[in-house]
This record gives sequence, C-alpha cells and structure tokens, in this order.
Amino acid sequence: MLWLLMGLATLTTFAMFFYGGGYMVCAVWLVFLGVSLYLHGLFSEELLEWAGLLTIALGIVSLLVRLPYDSMRWVAAAVFGLGLPMLSLMLDHGRHRPASLRLGQMLAWLSVVALAPLTLDRLLHQTPPVELPITPLREFHQSQPGAQVVRLPVGTVIPVQIELAGDVFASPSPVQLPLTLRQPVDVLLKDGQLSGEARIPGEPWLRRDTRWLNIPWLKADLPPGGQPAVRTQLIVRVGGQP
Repeated sequence: MLWLLMGLATLTTFAMFFYGGGYMVCAVWLVFLGVSLYLHGLFSEELLEWAGLLTIALGIVSLLVRLPYDSMRWVAAAVFGLGLPMLSLMLDHGRHRPASLRLGQMLAWLSVVALAPLTLDRLLHQTPPVELPITPLREFHQSQPGAQVVRLPVGTVIPVQIELAGDVFASPSPVQLPLTLRQPVDVLLKDGQLSGEARIPGEPWLRRDTRWLNIPWLKADLPPGGQPAVRTQLIVRVGGQP
C-alpha cells in the first residue's frame, strides 16, 4: 500500500507539470503519506494511525490557510526527513496507550515537523532586511543599483498582456487588459528588477512565493440569441483587503 500510494503521488506530481496545480504538490504528498501511515497503523502500530491522521490534516490545512509554496516545502521536507525517523523511534510494537500519551507524542512530533520549519521559514523570509526609502514612481530610474522600494500611486494603469495561442482562434497581437489601482502599492526592486515582494503601505510585505494572483474559474457561454463568449474571474490580492 505504501508503494502504491507513493507511486500515485509521483504520477500526480508528473501530471501537474502538464495540467497545472503545482502549488498543491507538497500538500498532495503529505496527504498520500498520511493515508499510507494510517492504513499501516490499522494493521500494526496504533501510533501510526495518529501520525497518519495528523499528516493528512497538515496537507489539507496548508491549502486552506494558503501557506506560501516555500513554507509548504519546508513542512513537507520536515515530515519526510525528520518526522518519519522520529516516528521510528517512537514505535512501541503496537501496544495500546492512553489517549493522553498519544496526544503528547503527537504534539511533540508536530512541533518538529510543523512549528520548527515554519519558524525557520519565517526568519529566512523577512523582507526587506532593512527599511528602504520610498521612491515615487515618477522619480524611479531603473539604472539605480541595489535595492529600492517604488510606490505606485492610486490611479496607476497596469496593462495585463494576454497572448493567444492554439489551433482554434486566430492569433492577433497580444491583447491588453488595463487594470487601475484603487490604492497605492509598494514594490521591491533589486538591481532594477522586480523581486516579487509587494505591500500595501503600512502593511507587512507580501512574499514573492505567495499566491496573490488567482483565476478561480474560466468557462465558455453561449446564451440563446446571443454571441459565444468566454468569461473568467481574476482576483489580485496584495493586502488584507479584497
């Protein structure tokens, strides 16, 4: 069962390179591992049932709270690299133990596979390392070396270029979708290039591996008596406000 589930996780990872969903790859591996541990525990070690359920919960919760991808990688690496060896030291030949003891074991295990890597990840991603002066957009010069913070004012128009490809539609020049800022946004540049960090003034920096742009659905429509159309929703969230 373990080999079967790990093989399915490998196939799922391979498929994500072609069909998308790579953001969920760490959660998928945690869920598959958790299922294998739980099934193993049903027939041998009681401890593995607890660990399996907790591993499944880690994978699901990481998606629900939208952990940054790098954070999920740290957790997955800790579960496989530290959590499994730690479980091997905690096995007790399938003996039945009080729930309070199992709960204490799982809390200790959780501190190693989740609390420690998330704390380390937070320390490594404190950006920017120093407070930089704000450069207005009109005074920004790309040739300036080093790091700088540029503030995009309210009303700035940011065109989103959409390139069309495929064998059904004609391929015109890239279509531009103009987006207008309704609140100022600070962006961090390093050596003249966007680093990926951004923030609403007065709020914490949004990490570059955070999913701040999302397309939740895309569908075609053909109303009676109307013209065919493709509709979608684009959500861009930098700060705490939608």
